[in-house]
Parts: sequence; C-alpha cells; structure tokens
Amino acid sequence: MGDLTLIQVYNWGGGAEAAVLDDEKMAEILALPGVVTGTPLYHPNQLDAKITGGRNDRYETWMYNVMGVYPEALEALGYELSSGDLSTAFAEPYSMLVGQNFAYEFRDTRKKRGNNRVEPYPDKDGNIPDPYVDLANDKLTIVLQQNSETAKKVEFTPVLGGIMVEDWQKGYETSRGILMSITDLKNLEAAYIKANKIKVDKDQENKGYDNVKVKVEDISYVESVETAIKDMGFETNSMDDIRKPMEENVAKQQTFL
Repeated sequence: MGDLTLIQVYNWGGGAEAAVLDDEKMAEILALPGVVTGTPLYHPNQLDAKITGGRNDRYETWMYNVMGVYPEALEALGYELSSGDLSTAFAEPYSMLVGQNFAYEFRDTRKKRGNNRVEPYPDKDGNIPDPYVDLANDKLTIVLQQNSETAKKVEFTPVLGGIMVEDWQKGYETSRGILMSITDLKNLEAAYIKANKIKVDKDQENKGYDNVKVKVEDISYVESVETAIKDMGFETNSMDDIRKPMEENVAKQQTFL
C-alpha cells in the first residue's frame, strides 16, 4: 500500500490571503508533535539548463526532472543509494543525487534523433548496453540556456553525490530524476534569471512551495498532524485516507460474521 506514515501537503490556495508554504511554515510543520522529518519538493519555475558530459561535451540531457529538497530529510524518508553516502552526499556545492537509470537520459548530439539514445534494456543476446556517460568518471557540466544574444553564458560543475536505488513508491526521481539541495537549485535558478535578464513576478515568487512530504513517527499521529496542517490552510493526502475505509469495511464484515 505504501508508507502509512507519509503525508503529502499541497499548497493549492489562491488569492492575497492564502497561506504561504515557505521555509518558515515548514519549520512550524516540522515542530508538530509526532513529525519525524519533512521536505519541500521544489520545482524551479525559471530554469532552462542542461548537463553535458563526455569528450567535447558530446552528450547532453536537459534538467527537466530536477527537484530541490532538504538533504537532511532523505534518510528518514527512506531514500537509498546504490553508490554514495546520504550523510555526505550534499557536502559539496551543486551536489546531485541521480536516479538509478539517469545515465541513460543522455543523448548523442552527433547522431540523428531517434537513434541518439540507449536504454537499459537487454538486447536479443541478453546484454544491457552501457550508457554514453560514465557518471562516476566523466566530467559533467551544468550549462544554463542562453535565451537571447545578449544573455551571458553561465556554467557550473556539479558533483555526483550518489545514485539512488529505484523505488517508484518514492517517486520518478529515483529512476531518472535529479535531487539537489533547495539552496543550490535556487542559486542555479537565480543565475539563470540574471543571465537572461528575466523579470520575475514577485507575487508568484512569494507563493512558496507547491508540494511537501511529511513523515510522522507512527500511524497514530497521521490524523492529528493532517488536521493541524489543514488548519494552517493547506490540503493533505495520506494512505490513511485509504486505510480507514478498509478498516471500517473489515469491521462490518466481522460484525456480520
């Protein structure tokens, strides 16, 4: 069924009086009785960037699936690494955790579309092809897209903090996505905005996070924590919404029998 101690929080409110799901509000949520940890899932609104690798940056992939998180929350949320250590994964600036099959997201810029990628599937002989990029050994570069002739070219050198074990109950990011600290991802976004001289809508910028994950100590805390979060002005969802009707149905069957 999934993690019964996990609560999804959504910031769907609108208007000037709507609650803002920002870092300050996150601190309030994390201080609630029974809450073990939590993190926003930050998707940048203003970031058009790619990662290049291989000789002469021949291979590239776009950073469409990057998400910012609180690094300290990942271990308690159950994220696992096939390589790397979660305790030190974000020690360097612009560190990244990538999904188990992220290396297969790179395409060969010298080949025609439709024939410029490899996938981690066995061929007729049962052999799985190697990806174009060796994440552990090849140099990677984050390149911010230049959307005009006057835009300044900006590059960053990311650090591979580790490779996640694929777990679809955790999310797509464990397969082919990228996790970065919220601080680093916001810095990338700010550099992109500056380089391309983009005017940012302040109202949109101050809206806060759209989605947050919260983990509680035990399923007995789920209802009280959800109620407290809803009282703050946000929507919530958890497996408790499924568990309760199932328990009620079982109780009715037991009574009938």
